[in-house]
Formats: sequence, C-alpha cells, structure tokens
Amino acid sequence: MNTKIDLDQRIAAALGKGVPSSSIAGVLTDAKQAALVARQAYDAAKARALSPLTLMPEVAEARQHMADAEFMQDRMQEAISHLEIAIQAVLEREASERADAAYAAAIAERDAVAEDLKEYLPLAQRLADLLARLEASKRQMGAAGQGRADSRSAEEVVFPVDDYGGRVSLLDQVILPQPRSNVLIWPPRYRTATHRFMFG
Repeated sequence: MNTKIDLDQRIAAALGKGVPSSSIAGVLTDAKQAALVARQAYDAAKARALSPLTLMPEVAEARQHMADAEFMQDRMQEAISHLEIAIQAVLEREASERADAAYAAAIAERDAVAEDLKEYLPLAQRLADLLARLEASKRQMGAAGQGRADSRSAEEVVFPVDDYGGRVSLLDQVILPQPRSNVLIWPPRYRTATHRFMFG
C-alpha cells in the first residue's frame, strides 16, 4: 500500500469521532515525520535545481519535485494543526470521563459504607454491654479469685498476657462515641469524650 495514501487515510480517521487519544498521538507523530521528510525532499530538490551543474531538462524535474515536496509539507502542517486540536479535546474528554468514573466509584463506595454504618449503634451497644460484663466479671474474679491458682479475667483467658503484649486492657482503651454527639456509649463513667481525654 502507498504509505502516503495510508497516512492520509489514517489522518482522516484520527479526526473522526470517538477516536482515543493514543491513536491520534500515533498519527500525529507520523504526520510530523512526514512533514520533516517533505522538508528534506524540498531542500534537496532546491539544491539540485539551483546547482549550475544541473542541466536544464533536469532543472525542470527538480523544480517539480520542489513543488510536490512543498505541497506535501504544507498539507502535513495543516494536518498537524488539526490533529493537535483534536488530541487536546480528546484528552480533556478522557480526563473528564476518568473523573466521572472515579466520582461514581466514590459515591458507590460511600453509599455501601453508609449502609453498613447503620449497624454501628447496635454493634456499639453490644460491645458496650460486653465490656460492662467484662468489667463486672473482672471485679468479681478479683474478689473471689484472690490467692487462687486461676484468677485471670475473661480478657486474659481470651488474650493471654505475655512479655510483649503488656497489660493494656480493652476496658482502658476502647472508646465508643455516640454519632454526632460528644456523649460516649463507652466508657460510661465519662459523660463526654472531652471528659474522657481530660481525666482518662
């Protein structure tokens, strides 16, 4: 296939609708290369036409080559201008589409999390009730288990104390805030989150 005809067809196709920027970029690169080749052909034909060593019959042929090369260069420059405008518009459209897709994904995830978050209050209350039972059981074991072989709390049964874990308790670390409020679901001995951090 004639590469000139092939490039013309590709340029026309690249300027159509729905063409991705990557395809336009490839055609734009080839158009710039074709313009450079045409410029080089023009300079070579001009040098041959002006040379005193070139005979007159050959001068006419060289001048025709000059005209053809100049036309090709002008045609490619015009194509380059159109392609550059087209690729800029497509890049902006693609960026907008990516932003829309990212926003839609963010909305979908937000809504999914919001649906799951509806479980927060019942779960928080269950945890608070469990922690209250743990606290009461710990006091009970502290009193009844003194001097016994096994005086561990329920927490220590489930999460054994070792040399690395320390003795940090869930009772001291868990904070369950009431949504949109400064009131705490846990620990109940602090009226508010501010109170918890000031006197905890």
